[in-house]
Amino acid sequence: MTAVIQRYSESKSVTVYASTDLSEEISHQSYAGGLVLIPNGSSITSLKFDVSDASGGTFERLYDKSNAEVSITVAVDRAYPLPDELFGAASFKLVTNNITSDETIKIFLKA
Repeated sequence: MTAVIQRYSESKSVTVYASTDLSEEISHQSYAGGLVLIPNGSSITSLKFDVSDASGGTFERLYDKSNAEVSITVAVDRAYPLPDELFGAASFKLVTNNITSDETIKIFLKA
């Protein structure tokens, strides 16, 4: 008998802002990791992460075990792994550098 291993993945476009209040919430409960894709023409150069223990909950900035803010420097036409520190979060929001308008990026989540 062959065991069937089912893997779950999701791809979605999300709108991000320089403000946590405006950025789109991403449910992370069913996933262990993923990628973020910065599209051509984007003005985003960095991403920070705000996390919550529940969907629709209160979001707080994510820090690592050394008390350093978790962020990644990004460039257009590249994909980056989501930080390992997101593993315990039920939901997260991406917060960008001080851009003048909203931007849409792609997120790939994997179980």
